[in-house]
Amino acid sequence: METITKAYQVYKYEELSDSAQEKIRCMFGEDSGEFETDCLLDDFTEQLKEKYPYFLNPEFQWSAGGCQGDGLSFSCDIDVSLFLDKECPNMKRFLKDIISNELYVSSTGNTGHYCYSSENQVVSSFYGLNEYPKIQEKLEDVFGLITEKYADVCHEFYINARNAYEYLYTEEYAQETCDGNEYTFLEDGTMFNE
Repeated sequence: METITKAYQVYKYEELSDSAQEKIRCMFGEDSGEFETDCLLDDFTEQLKEKYPYFLNPEFQWSAGGCQGDGLSFSCDIDVSLFLDKECPNMKRFLKDIISNELYVSSTGNTGHYCYSSENQVVSSFYGLNEYPKIQEKLEDVFGLITEKYADVCHEFYINARNAYEYLYTEEYAQETCDGNEYTFLEDGTMFNE
Protein backbone atom coordinates (compact mmCIF):
# COMPACT_ATOMS: atom_id res chain seq x y z
CA MET A 1 0.00 0.00 0.00
CA GLU A 2 1.22 3.46 -0.86
CA THR A 3 0.23 6.69 0.92
CA ILE A 4 0.48 9.95 -0.98
CA THR A 5 0.44 13.22 0.87
CA LYS A 6 -0.27 16.47 -0.93
CA ALA A 7 0.94 19.73 0.56
CA TYR A 8 -1.13 22.91 0.23
CA GLN A 9 -0.01 26.48 0.65
CA VAL A 10 -2.78 28.09 2.72
CA TYR A 11 -3.30 31.74 3.53
CA LYS A 12 -5.15 33.88 5.99
CA TYR A 13 -7.60 36.36 4.51
CA GLU A 14 -5.29 39.35 4.92
CA GLU A 15 -2.46 37.53 3.09
CA LEU A 16 -4.44 37.08 -0.13
CA SER A 17 -4.43 39.21 -3.26
CA ASP A 18 -7.11 41.85 -3.77
CA SER A 19 -8.95 39.69 -6.31
CA ALA A 20 -8.99 36.67 -3.98
CA GLN A 21 -10.25 38.85 -1.12
CA GLU A 22 -13.01 40.22 -3.39
CA LYS A 23 -14.06 36.65 -4.22
CA ILE A 24 -14.30 35.87 -0.49
CA ARG A 25 -16.27 39.05 0.29
CA CYS A 26 -18.79 38.16 -2.42
CA MET A 27 -19.07 34.60 -1.14
CA PHE A 28 -19.66 35.73 2.46
CA GLY A 29 -22.17 38.38 1.36
CA GLU A 30 -24.21 35.93 -0.69
CA ASP A 31 -24.01 33.12 1.87
CA SER A 32 -25.11 35.40 4.72
CA GLY A 33 -28.14 36.86 2.94
CA GLU A 34 -30.70 34.46 4.38
CA PHE A 35 -29.29 34.80 7.89
CA GLU A 36 -29.32 38.58 7.53
CA THR A 37 -32.93 38.49 6.38
CA ASP A 38 -33.96 36.60 9.52
CA CYS A 39 -31.97 39.00 11.71
CA LEU A 40 -33.51 42.05 10.04
CA LEU A 41 -37.02 40.65 10.40
CA ASP A 42 -36.45 40.16 14.14
CA ASP A 43 -34.87 43.61 14.41
CA PHE A 44 -37.71 45.37 12.57
CA THR A 45 -40.32 43.58 14.68
CA GLU A 46 -38.56 44.57 17.91
CA GLN A 47 -38.09 48.17 16.80
CA LEU A 48 -41.79 48.48 16.02
CA LYS A 49 -42.68 47.14 19.45
CA GLU A 50 -40.31 49.56 21.18
CA LYS A 51 -40.47 52.73 19.08
CA TYR A 52 -43.73 52.44 17.13
CA PRO A 53 -46.02 50.14 19.16
CA TYR A 54 -49.13 51.40 17.37
CA PHE A 55 -48.21 49.40 14.25
CA LEU A 56 -49.72 46.01 15.08
CA ASN A 57 -49.04 42.54 13.59
CA PRO A 58 -46.64 43.71 10.87
CA GLU A 59 -45.88 41.64 7.78
CA PHE A 60 -42.69 43.00 6.21
CA GLN A 61 -41.38 42.81 2.69
CA TRP A 62 -38.22 44.46 1.42
CA SER A 63 -35.60 44.39 -1.25
CA ALA A 64 -32.24 46.13 -0.89
CA GLY A 65 -30.28 44.63 -3.76
CA GLY A 66 -30.12 47.68 -6.01
CA CYS A 67 -33.02 46.67 -8.26
CA GLN A 68 -36.09 48.42 -9.59
CA GLY A 69 -38.75 48.27 -6.92
CA ASP A 70 -36.29 48.23 -4.00
CA GLY A 71 -37.65 49.51 -0.75
CA LEU A 72 -39.51 48.34 2.30
CA SER A 73 -43.17 48.24 3.20
CA PHE A 74 -45.32 46.36 5.65
CA SER A 75 -48.94 45.59 6.20
CA CYS A 76 -50.38 46.12 9.66
CA ASP A 77 -53.27 47.34 11.72
CA ILE A 78 -52.79 50.69 13.40
CA ASP A 79 -53.93 51.44 16.93
CA VAL A 80 -55.13 55.03 16.53
CA SER A 81 -55.52 55.59 20.28
CA LEU A 82 -51.95 54.50 20.98
CA PHE A 83 -50.71 56.56 18.02
CA LEU A 84 -52.37 59.67 19.43
CA ASP A 85 -51.01 59.05 22.93
CA LYS A 86 -47.47 58.62 21.63
CA GLU A 87 -47.34 61.07 18.71
CA CYS A 88 -49.84 63.73 19.79
CA PRO A 89 -49.39 63.93 23.57
CA ASN A 90 -50.80 67.48 23.80
CA MET A 91 -54.11 66.67 22.12
CA LYS A 92 -57.05 66.92 24.48
CA ARG A 93 -58.35 63.60 25.80
CA PHE A 94 -61.94 64.09 24.61
CA LEU A 95 -60.70 64.74 21.07
CA LYS A 96 -58.41 61.67 21.21
CA ASP A 97 -61.38 59.59 22.32
CA ILE A 98 -63.59 60.81 19.49
CA ILE A 99 -60.89 60.26 16.87
CA SER A 100 -60.00 56.81 18.26
CA ASN A 101 -63.66 55.76 18.09
CA GLU A 102 -64.28 57.16 14.61
CA LEU A 103 -61.07 56.37 12.71
CA TYR A 104 -59.87 52.93 11.61
CA VAL A 105 -56.48 52.83 9.85
CA SER A 106 -54.41 49.98 8.45
CA SER A 107 -51.64 49.46 5.95
CA THR A 108 -51.84 47.03 3.07
CA GLY A 109 -48.09 47.09 2.42
CA ASN A 110 -46.99 46.76 -1.17
CA THR A 111 -49.05 44.02 -2.76
CA GLY A 112 -47.32 43.95 -6.14
CA HIS A 113 -43.93 42.71 -7.24
CA TYR A 114 -42.19 45.75 -5.77
CA CYS A 115 -41.33 46.39 -2.14
CA TYR A 116 -41.27 50.17 -1.86
CA SER A 117 -43.80 52.01 0.27
CA SER A 118 -46.27 54.62 -0.87
CA GLU A 119 -48.92 56.75 0.75
CA ASN A 120 -51.77 54.82 -0.83
CA GLN A 121 -50.78 51.73 1.21
CA VAL A 122 -52.25 53.37 4.29
CA VAL A 123 -56.02 53.14 4.16
CA SER A 124 -58.69 54.42 6.47
CA SER A 125 -62.34 54.33 7.08
CA PHE A 126 -64.05 56.85 9.21
CA TYR A 127 -67.59 57.83 9.65
CA GLY A 128 -68.56 61.05 8.00
CA LEU A 129 -68.98 63.67 10.62
CA ASN A 130 -69.99 66.35 8.16
CA GLU A 131 -72.15 68.04 10.77
CA TYR A 132 -68.96 68.52 12.78
CA PRO A 133 -66.50 69.97 10.26
CA LYS A 134 -63.81 70.69 12.86
CA ILE A 135 -63.76 67.07 14.01
CA GLN A 136 -63.87 65.86 10.41
CA GLU A 137 -60.84 68.05 9.73
CA LYS A 138 -59.03 66.61 12.76
CA LEU A 139 -59.76 63.06 11.57
CA GLU A 140 -58.20 63.88 8.21
CA ASP A 141 -55.21 65.56 9.91
CA VAL A 142 -54.58 62.50 12.09
CA PHE A 143 -54.87 60.22 9.07
CA GLY A 144 -52.24 62.40 7.36
CA LEU A 145 -49.93 62.16 10.39
CA ILE A 146 -50.28 58.36 10.46
CA THR A 147 -49.51 58.18 6.75
CA GLU A 148 -46.40 60.33 7.19
CA LYS A 149 -45.20 58.23 10.14
CA TYR A 150 -45.70 55.02 8.16
CA ALA A 151 -43.64 56.43 5.27
CA ASP A 152 -40.90 57.60 7.65
CA VAL A 153 -40.68 54.19 9.36
CA CYS A 154 -40.56 52.38 6.00
CA HIS A 155 -37.74 54.66 4.86
CA GLU A 156 -35.84 54.24 8.16
CA PHE A 157 -36.08 50.46 8.03
CA TYR A 158 -35.16 50.35 4.33
CA ILE A 159 -31.97 52.31 5.03
CA ASN A 160 -31.18 49.88 7.86
CA ALA A 161 -31.74 46.90 5.54
CA ARG A 162 -29.61 48.39 2.78
CA ASN A 163 -26.78 49.13 5.20
CA ALA A 164 -26.97 45.63 6.70
CA TYR A 165 -26.74 43.97 3.28
CA GLU A 166 -23.93 46.26 2.15
CA TYR A 167 -22.00 45.44 5.33
CA LEU A 168 -21.99 41.74 4.36
CA TYR A 169 -19.72 42.61 1.43
CA THR A 170 -17.24 44.76 3.35
CA GLU A 171 -13.61 44.15 4.20
CA GLU A 172 -14.45 44.44 7.88
CA TYR A 173 -17.14 41.72 7.79
CA ALA A 174 -14.87 39.37 5.81
CA GLN A 175 -11.98 39.90 8.22
CA GLU A 176 -14.19 39.37 11.30
CA THR A 177 -15.72 36.22 9.81
CA CYS A 178 -12.33 34.77 8.87
CA ASP A 179 -10.77 35.61 12.22
CA GLY A 180 -13.73 34.33 14.20
CA ASN A 181 -13.83 31.01 12.34
CA GLU A 182 -10.08 30.69 11.75
CA TYR A 183 -10.67 30.22 8.02
CA THR A 184 -7.76 29.63 5.67
CA PHE A 185 -7.77 29.77 1.88
CA LEU A 186 -5.94 28.66 -1.19
CA GLU A 187 -4.20 31.35 -3.19
CA ASP A 188 -7.19 31.96 -5.49
CA GLY A 189 -9.57 32.55 -2.54
CA THR A 190 -11.05 29.06 -2.40
CA MET A 191 -11.83 28.16 1.19
CA PHE A 192 -9.53 25.46 2.52
CA ASN A 193 -10.97 24.65 5.95
CA GLU A 194 -14.75 25.01 6.08
